[in-house]
Order: sequence, then structure tokens, then C-alpha cells
Amino acid sequence: MWQFWNHGARYYLTGGSDTHDVFYSPYTGYPRVYAYIPSDNPTPEDFAWAEKEGRTFVTYGPLVFTDPLPGSTIAVDSPDLTIEISLKLFAVDGLSKIEVTSLGQKIYEETFNDKPMNTTLTLKFTASNVTTPPRIWMDPDNSL
Repeated sequence: MWQFWNHGARYYLTGGSDTHDVFYSPYTGYPRVYAYIPSDNPTPEDFAWAEKEGRTFVTYGPLVFTDPLPGSTIAVDSPDLTIEISLKLFAVDGLSKIEVTSLGQKIYEETFNDKPMNTTLTLKFTASNVTTPPRIWMDPDNSL
């Protein structure tokens, strides 16, 4: 999938285990997809729009809230531009680490020894470190 993304293909993942034996398997509905829907009364069409636009993330557990939203394009007019990403992370079992990847290379990693249930981070990257073409992927707890 990263090869598609790194070449600019806008393909997105969806969640679902495709488990048919709901009585003997603990994996039903795991992983799952979360969508950012700009509506107070979401519809199935809104969910499909969010999937199509890449305004989603797939997770086995951690919740990831970002600013800018997933699927966003950030205009870069200078290689010296600072790109800032705000994150709110939450996991019932605690967070062990986050990795940020650009073009298949890890550009940021933070390990949480105390495994907090939630944390807020602001990450800053120089555009020249994450562009050509611009691709950044976030992976809390190594779920990608």
C-alpha cells in the first residue's frame, strides 16, 4: 500500500475482519475504520465520501485525531517551510509508541514507557525532509 501512496495513488484502506464465525473468533470487527465526517447527522453517503477522500484511518485499537485531517494536502512553496501536525492519541490499553513515516522511511519515533491512555503531540518537520513527493504516514503502536 505504501508503494501506491508514495507514488501519489489515492487508494485508501478500510476496516473489517471478514470473520464469519462470530462465536469462536475474537477478531470480528477488528480492525475497524474511523471516518472524519463534516456533518452532525452522518449518512452512509457521508461515510462513503470520507472513505473516497481519504478522511479515514484504520486501527486495531488506538484512536488518532489529527490536524490537518487525514488525506489533507499541504501546499509547500519552500523547502524550508515548517510543517506542523497536531495529534491527539488515545488507546484503552495504553500507547506504546508512535512512528511517522515518509516515503517508506521512519522520520519520527517516540516510545511511551508509562503507556499512557492518551497524549497530545505537536510534530514539526521541515518540508525538505518530507517532500518530493509529499507523503507522510502515521502509525501509532505499529498498526500499519
